[in-house]
Amino acid sequence: SNYTISNYCTVSLSPTQGFDIYEGIIFQFMATGTSVTNRMATINAGTATIINSNISASSDHGDSASFSNEYYSESDEYPLIYVTADTNPAKVYVNRVTQTTSELIRTLSFPLAQTGYYAAACCDFENDIIYMVGYSEQNYQTDDGGANKTVISKWNMSNLTDNGDSTYTPAFISSYEREFIRIMQGQQFFDGMLWISSGGTNIHGYVYALKADDGTLLYTVDTNTTTEVEGIAFISYNEMVFGLQGGTYKKVTFASNS
Repeated sequence: SNYTISNYCTVSLSPTQGFDIYEGIIFQFMATGTSVTNRMATINAGTATIINSNISASSDHGDSASFSNEYYSESDEYPLIYVTADTNPAKVYVNRVTQTTSELIRTLSFPLAQTGYYAAACCDFENDIIYMVGYSEQNYQTDDGGANKTVISKWNMSNLTDNGDSTYTPAFISSYEREFIRIMQGQQFFDGMLWISSGGTNIHGYVYALKADDGTLLYTVDTNTTTEVEGIAFISYNEMVFGLQGGTYKKVTFASNS
């Protein structure tokens, strides 16, 4: 294989959902089933210690989380983080965070007809683009005999419509369908690709890298686990971390092309 998997950090934390990492601090969003907790935890990965596990945060289910390149204030330590809700239609909560606080700055709302069901965000902040990745049917478990597809839609974040209800909708650009991927979670945009973690309890987990323009499968990472894979984050150009339910994080190191 062209990658190796090693331990990154382990803490006792549940129920975990999407997360991102900034300078060695894990920002982990938490919710379970239909009982939404709207909670965030922060973890020092270097020391494997929880900083705060009960931070009130706007996230709903919090299926994916991505740090942007935008700071709310020049004095902020961390940029704004975009957190996807597990809702139909989809919402993305833009939060201003510290290691112990979270503040909602804005909420993005997406029409169900264009995103599909259970859509989560892959954010290309450099080009002000959000890719929403969902399903053509209200079903993330099976392809329904080939009828259920993965839907990928593209939106312009620099062109927002005020919906008059404290939410904003980016301008729709385009969408397409591709072959079904089961239980998509933890989406990220990195190196020009859509990265998606897939897998559930007692279901073998993978991370897929798709070509953004047409959904072509470019890479597959076998996480070698049947524990639920909840999300992914990149800590360097060739290092990715995936999170397992319960607070275990594994590092994937990709072989150099040089």
